[in-house]
Amino acid sequence: PGELIEAIEIPFLDKKPTRILFRKVGTRAAQAISKTVAAGLLWLKKEGTVQELRFALGSMAPTVRRLKTVESFCLGKRITREVVDRACELLTQDVSPIDDIRSTREYRLRVSQNILRSFLSFPLPLRERAG
Repeated sequence: PGELIEAIEIPFLDKKPTRILFRKVGTRAAQAISKTVAAGLLWLKKEGTVQELRFALGSMAPTVRRLKTVESFCLGKRITREVVDRACELLTQDVSPIDDIRSTREYRLRVSQNILRSFLSFPLPLRERAG
């Protein structure tokens, strides 16, 4: 008794996010251990500023890590190329990728920054999205 998970309850979000992301990066689409996993939720206010951001990375360290520094930095800001660039720099304050047989630290860091950049850049005009 008490050794098996019988159910997981996930509460509904109060408000529909502006943007949702789940991305798995691995050698194969199925039956492969991920090199990096990212999940994000973003709420923008009507005027375009960040109301709330939640972003987490997995397969980078022993446990999944939320990017609390990145989330706090973006709060209340309008998404600009400069904000996106700084958020990608701050990513390393929240997670320190590991080296293992699946991938290198440098690869995981670069891929994670690219995923974060893409996720945050969606409201920007195309000419401003490149990093």
